Amino acid sequence: MPMPLPAMGRHIKWRHSHAVNESDYIDRINGLPAAAALRIAEEGLCVFPTSAKLLCGLGDLIQLQDGEADHRYRLSDALAAYEQAIELDPACAEGHESIGYYCDVLSEDLQRAEAEFQRAIELGAGEDSYAGLARVRAELGCEAAKIFEFLDSCPYANGPQVCRVRHEIDEGSWRP
Repeated sequence: MPMPLPAMGRHIKWRHSHAVNESDYIDRINGLPAAAALRIAEEGLCVFPTSAKLLCGLGDLIQLQDGEADHRYRLSDALAAYEQAIELDPACAEGHESIGYYCDVLSEDLQRAEAEFQRAIELGAGEDSYAGLARVRAELGCEAAKIFEFLDSCPYANGPQVCRVRHEIDEGSWRP
């Protein structure tokens, strides 16, 4: 069984009597304020402690909280949640993508971000991973022409995220 994150399991009200599987918790989280969604994710993880999907959701919610309303978590706990997700399910593309964004934006570990986005893409991740990888490559100083070639050949070449990052790279927004 994986090690719990620092705050998991504390002050959780057991309201899971209607939940049948982890998707029920994920469905309940959508559209809620971050603090309420965080409590639902914690509940879900008490019932489904090996759910990579719920761990990724927990990591996202920790980042949304950013210590404002819930002092039980630090931003680094988001990374720990993503890492635990891919430890439980190495094929969890969402976990690799989330680590990619965390390492790009928060820890500024661009080499790890690049590797995580690449792994997410290998596992079938969507448009966000392609856009994230392109952005990181631009931040690392890769030639724009090579990045555009990569984006043009991806399955989401005309998708909104890819088009946005392509435009930003073209304008020089992500130069090192």
